[in-house]
Amino acid sequence: MSFAGVSRHVGVLEAAGLVRREVRGREHWLSLQPHALDHARQWMEEQTEFWSTRADALSERLLRKKRSR
Repeated sequence: MSFAGVSRHVGVLEAAGLVRREVRGREHWLSLQPHALDHARQWMEEQTEFWSTRADALSERLLRKKRSR
């Protein structure tokens, strides 16, 4: 991967708040900011709970319908 490509990807990660850049002279130190993923994790957990409940209800309904035939 080219330097420009890496720089572009790091820029996206910085903009998303996932990494923090510290410039020390000519060196750029990057550190992961895992707390930035908390919002995404919470959203995914909510979606998992929502759709799991719906999938279970659909499964039960289909089983009842199959038994009634």
